[in-house]
Amino acid sequence: MTKNRTPFTPKAGQKCLNDNGTVYTCLRSWPGDIPGEAIMQSPGGWTFTAHGCGLYDDGTMDWDYSTGGSFEEVRM
Repeated sequence: MTKNRTPFTPKAGQKCLNDNGTVYTCLRSWPGDIPGEAIMQSPGGWTFTAHGCGLYDDGTMDWDYSTGGSFEEVRM
């Protein structure tokens, strides 16, 4: 079954369920400037810029690719 995916820009502080089952926290986004881009952080502290974020009709999300990944202190 194919899921519908629409462009999505997470908001700072928003918890997002990735389609792989991991909940990521959006640390920063660029509303209006670069739609679909956000700095995201995994529960383990892996922090990266997600490009081409999309939201599926089941409420999960993903991104096309990421850049600039590094481990940082986990932010809640």
